[in-house]
Amino acid sequence: MAATNKIKILFGTSLFGGLGGFTFDEAVEQLAEVEKLGITHLDGAYGYGASEAWLGKMDAGSRFTIDSKHPGGLSAEPATKENVLEKMEESLRNLGVDQVNIYYLHAPDARVPLKETLSAINDLHKAGKFTHFGLSQFSAAEIEQVITIAKENNYILPTFAQSNYNAITRRAEKEVFPLLRQHGIAFYAYSPIAGGFLAKSPEQIKQPSSDGDSGAGRWNSPDNVLGTVYGTLYNKPAMLSALEAFNVTARDAGISRAELAYRWIAYHSILSEEVGDGIVLGARNVGQLRATVEGLKRGPLSEEVAGRVSGLWEENGLEGVAPLDNWDGFAKEAFGGKGY
Repeated sequence: MAATNKIKILFGTSLFGGLGGFTFDEAVEQLAEVEKLGITHLDGAYGYGASEAWLGKMDAGSRFTIDSKHPGGLSAEPATKENVLEKMEESLRNLGVDQVNIYYLHAPDARVPLKETLSAINDLHKAGKFTHFGLSQFSAAEIEQVITIAKENNYILPTFAQSNYNAITRRAEKEVFPLLRQHGIAFYAYSPIAGGFLAKSPEQIKQPSSDGDSGAGRWNSPDNVLGTVYGTLYNKPAMLSALEAFNVTARDAGISRAELAYRWIAYHSILSEEVGDGIVLGARNVGQLRATVEGLKRGPLSEEVAGRVSGLWEENGLEGVAPLDNWDGFAKEAFGGKGY
């Protein structure tokens, strides 16, 4: 990847509205910092608790470009035409806007004929409710099916895709990216530091303290939904071995683990500025957010350090244990058709 590469940065709002432990005032403070740092694009979803309602109260739509998602298979309610239309109107009301930028299907929903769901999406687009159509956590075969049905019925085609992607979650490079490039679909990577896994030590992951003082965050909180998700995805021997090597590389490079992960994905991964790819970043506080943005400003890693991070995938046999995305690795079985 070229040293001048400047991947688009989005701020993810999944931790607002109750899912991340933020108070409303803390969310206001963080969004003000997001704006101050020059990030203008927010990644949102109907399913992120009260997040969209909070964004509406903050009048975020007047200051940011906002994307949203229909829950799809993540919801207890099937993605029927009526449901898709209703959920979009609810999102727009909560956000206090007439239109969102990208409207995604958050996950596939096998309970409803895909043509019915896509018909609703197309109606919403024709009504001016969103500009671009996206698919979140769809496999290549599922994306191909969407494209085929859309072309057969003259529906809007997907131009954005979103999935889990980071230094230790790279199955999409082989399984999804070839199709995306073929069809000119841009990719937004969520979980660029593997839900915080790459910012921890193996000891924090394996032996979290019972009183939460180990610095492990969600990893030592058994009642934390996101902790359960990411623990299922990453608390595995091969992943912990890769994490140990990643920790050593960060120490040798003299930078934080989080910065190493962010700079690798921004400057040394498959993501491309030319295609319009982006990274959805998040933070638990203003300090983390500032550190992330400042770290990215330091540019590419050295060739030696970048090579060590890139090598983790094959050296630790991660292709055989890594999830394709959070839906494939956890949510399809845990939440599919039941809600979350």
